[in-house]
Amino acid sequence: MANSTIKLLTGANTTLVKEPLLEVTVSWESAPVELDISCFMTGSNGKVPSDDYFIFYNQPADPQQLVQYKATEAKVVGFSIDLDKLLATEIDKCVFAATLDGPGTFKGVSGCKVTGHTSQADVLYEIQEAGDETSLVLMELYRHQGWWKLRAIGRGFNGGLQPLAEAHGVSVADEENEAVMEAEDIASSPVSVGRESTAPVPAPANGTKLASVFVDQAASTSVFSFQSSSASIFALQPAAASLFDAQRSRISVFDAKSGGVVFN
Repeated sequence: MANSTIKLLTGANTTLVKEPLLEVTVSWESAPVELDISCFMTGSNGKVPSDDYFIFYNQPADPQQLVQYKATEAKVVGFSIDLDKLLATEIDKCVFAATLDGPGTFKGVSGCKVTGHTSQADVLYEIQEAGDETSLVLMELYRHQGWWKLRAIGRGFNGGLQPLAEAHGVSVADEENEAVMEAEDIASSPVSVGRESTAPVPAPANGTKLASVFVDQAASTSVFSFQSSSASIFALQPAAASLFDAQRSRISVFDAKSGGVVFN
């Protein structure tokens, strides 16, 4: 027998049945560009414990494998959540969000919906009130009286992923600030007496950035974009350094201090 459907309006919530697993699916019919779907696993302070708890296509699970990302087909992204094991942690909420992978706003997105699948019912929230936002919090899973509830959110963020990520405690650094930090680190490095100071090791000729995981280029408004001509959140060029590149061969990050390579 087919599941019944519980439809939520913006701000409404419902209690989940007590079963170990929950499947959350985000889908859409059309959009100006692809949507990048993510999940922020936050504590009671509304922040992620670390960047390891920001789940997206290139970091498809947290360290404990409690929330797992899976792209099932075009315009459909799913998350599998172990509710029993999640209850034993300090995670208070799982916040599901979408960001446009390029120019446009959510006014141009149609048929976007998020569904929580249980054995007894499907909890459905259809996005109908979006406007000029470029990122949107869709739904959240949160603790309530020893178990879990789902709430329809529909809250937008202008400016793409960066303000959305920072609001949930994900570390974000732009290229200019990172360059200043590197320069300060180099300037403060000790120099051996009686020897010439060693100049900073130049970046590799292939274009690898001496930057953190979350650095974006000046021409991009996206946190995870390494393309100068793209506003894509998760776009990766072959020469870009990414800690989370799980889909391609991993690319090392060049260390300007030691002249070595880290994060192979």
